Amino acid sequence: MSNGGISFKNIIVLVVIASAVYVAWTEGLFQAFTRSRTQHSDVIIYVSNRCGTPCSRLVDMIREQNVLFYVLNVDDDVEIAQELREKLDAIGFRQTIYRLPVVDLYGEILPVPSIRDVKKRLR
Repeated sequence: MSNGGISFKNIIVLVVIASAVYVAWTEGLFQAFTRSRTQHSDVIIYVSNRCGTPCSRLVDMIREQNVLFYVLNVDDDVEIAQELREKLDAIGFRQTIYRLPVVDLYGEILPVPSIRDVKKRLR
């Protein structure tokens, strides 16, 4: 068709694009764009610039367990600090200054956990 109508070729192109988007969506390829920074299937270690040895030891231990994890520094981003504050408030851990590290282990919040406790829960 001419004069601004939709041609058969344009319909085929739209169907192909829609199919590709559907397949990408079902395969989770858009996941990074449609979810928050982290999910409950993640292991997250909240640290700060002042945390020092306790944080670095915990990070090293989790790395040795071959577990995918994120390290989020509360000093680098106010959104990360707010995210941590909300998670700690949700479990009734209300303090104005949080001791770190804090581990979000698949949705379970562990304020200042021992390495042994985290290792046991990772198994």
